[in-house]
Amino acid sequence: GIVQRQCSNGVKVNLFSMSEEPQRAGIRLYVPGGRMLESRDKPGSVLTGSRTIQEGGAFLDMTREEVELFCIDHLVMVDVLATEDALVFDFQTVTTPGPGGKVTGLEACMQVIHIILTDFKYEQDAFERAKQGFHEHYDSVVKGLESCCQERLTESLLAGEKRFITPDHQDVDAMDLDTCREAIVSQLNPQNVEVSIAGDAPMSYLENLALTYLGTVPPRQEQPKSLQDSLSVKTLGKTAQLEVHLQDSDERAMGYLAGPCPNRW
Repeated sequence: GIVQRQCSNGVKVNLFSMSEEPQRAGIRLYVPGGRMLESRDKPGSVLTGSRTIQEGGAFLDMTREEVELFCIDHLVMVDVLATEDALVFDFQTVTTPGPGGKVTGLEACMQVIHIILTDFKYEQDAFERAKQGFHEHYDSVVKGLESCCQERLTESLLAGEKRFITPDHQDVDAMDLDTCREAIVSQLNPQNVEVSIAGDAPMSYLENLALTYLGTVPPRQEQPKSLQDSLSVKTLGKTAQLEVHLQDSDERAMGYLAGPCPNRW
């Protein structure tokens, strides 16, 4: 029952009309790349840039407060996540009209997605909040036994590759807004974007929304960014054992066992 379309600008769209959850809809905007495409000189730029979007929200001549009220009125929930290999924007909403009856929550989501892909404002105060959030996140990671072990093992396996570990205080302080904006915007090439829409609405309505709000994103001449080099992982062999010692306040231990597995070990 899934209908797949591709707009002339390159955006790929998966559409699914469902009635199992009445008046509900969900949208995922998926962009391959994520932290893998961070500059080695600016680790954490994709993380901080995605968090800036989450902390901000100003569009065109609308302030962040006005956009927040718009999303609240139309029951729009937005979650932005930067993983090692993708940028993921998740939207949850309803298929009924908001106050005034002008647009449904689903169409409101599509309007927000169109702006993110075209004219989103990366604000300095949202950037500062994002940086503060990662300062706090780093402290929580290094103070947690499980999270700290995972960080140290990953760091050891990848010979200190910073694109796979949490940015420390020095990395966060070295961030600037322009670098973080470019790290995100460069990945939002329409040819690199896939949008999945599932909701309690007719297929014709979903197709019309996709054409109106995704098909009108201006195409780009340049090709999507791709990795210029590969990662080198220290393979341990069948009999080798990797040990990482952590300074800890108590005598505790954490063990990890790994075999054939997906990207996130």
